[in-house]
Amino acid sequence: MSYSNKVDIKPLSQKYVDYFSRCFTNRLNCLEGAYRSGKSVCNILSFALYLETCADKLHLVSGATVASARLNVADNNGLGLSYLFRGRCKAGKYEENDCLKIKTKTGEKIVIFVGGAESNSYKRIQGLSFGSWLSVELANLYISDDEKCFIDMALSRLTQSKDQKIWWDLNPVYPKHKVYSKYLDKYLKKQQEGSFVGGYNYMTCSLFDNEALTEEQRNAFLSNYPDKESMEYQRYILGRRAAAEGLIFKQFALHKENWVINDLPSFLKGINKQFISIGIDFGGNGSNTTFVASLIFNNFSGIIVIKDDMIDMSGGDSTVDDFNKHLEKFIKDVQSLKIANILYIFGDAADTVMVNEIKQTVKKMGLYGNIKIMGSQKYTIKKRIDTKRSLLARNKWFVYKNALHVIDSTSTQVYDNREGHEDERLDNGSIDIDTADAEEYSWSAWLPKFIMNSNK
Repeated sequence: MSYSNKVDIKPLSQKYVDYFSRCFTNRLNCLEGAYRSGKSVCNILSFALYLETCADKLHLVSGATVASARLNVADNNGLGLSYLFRGRCKAGKYEENDCLKIKTKTGEKIVIFVGGAESNSYKRIQGLSFGSWLSVELANLYISDDEKCFIDMALSRLTQSKDQKIWWDLNPVYPKHKVYSKYLDKYLKKQQEGSFVGGYNYMTCSLFDNEALTEEQRNAFLSNYPDKESMEYQRYILGRRAAAEGLIFKQFALHKENWVINDLPSFLKGINKQFISIGIDFGGNGSNTTFVASLIFNNFSGIIVIKDDMIDMSGGDSTVDDFNKHLEKFIKDVQSLKIANILYIFGDAADTVMVNEIKQTVKKMGLYGNIKIMGSQKYTIKKRIDTKRSLLARNKWFVYKNALHVIDSTSTQVYDNREGHEDERLDNGSIDIDTADAEEYSWSAWLPKFIMNSNK
């Protein structure tokens, strides 16, 4: 390929070179492996070379969300499509989808970015025809047994391709996940039997397969997962499928003192305070209404939960007036701490009526121009859990001692042991999940930034 600007790509290991070479003789190419293993970069390079010479104009890139698809494929820390085709591409829109328009040797290519984690995500690509499909976060796409399945819809949109190519990558999940039973394991068996049409190029990879990492970078990442028997080490370092079980935040439950702040003013002296964001989970049908305020600090690299509260609804639903009074008091209590400005309030996006009630209360307080009211960002439960676990492991998530509901919830959350739900938390009324939701709403709008900055 001929690029307008030089992109510094470090040599791939022989294992990746062999996989890369097989991409052009196989229809479906899949890398399953650890964080920082280099799998996305390898697939992007192969995809870019294909775009340069293929005949079809329209191509698909998917992730759990549009933002993650763009971040992982268009950006990818300077190794994505925007950099590989710098000077020959521009961002735009196609059928209301974000896209990159790329000038190649064989004409203009349009690469659209789509989020595939929601049950209605398939509608974003319905009726379109693609030449190829690259997907990151494959296990986080919506999988079902009907026409709503995003993966099935995407595969059906490739049937008119002149040279059909597919690239998938994913981090390992629990062994009984549908992404294995419905796709990967079934395809691998067919490939071994010689009956997979077009060929299936599958490879697993670990952190140690990424030769672009320096020894210092590798050791820094390894230090976050000291327990080699843990699910995290098996999945995120070795790239193996492993089941999650027991307490979700086990280390916190056993050693709260490492993350609970007793002297908040002293702790705040050493950090860059950005703003405060409030998350609210609306109660009903036996669940409580919960409020959590989080301080975002050090350029989206850390979180401190500074206050929480709850409307106990065990005796029945509370009134809208009760909610508004409680919210007003909560906002004033957070302001009285004089830590930073409240810039955002996120309410459960599923309840637009109550989100509007938040707006009315904030208007009544004369703060509507200062605080942005939004519906919560609906990342998957697994994604939210993984992000918090990562922040805890890096000592970048903390909680003030007075936020007792968050402390209790974080200490007691456990994994669901029902088949198909192994990476989710148990939600049967025995554990305070309402507080967990509110807390995650308070910071999940910036989840990609916390992931990107977690090692800084």
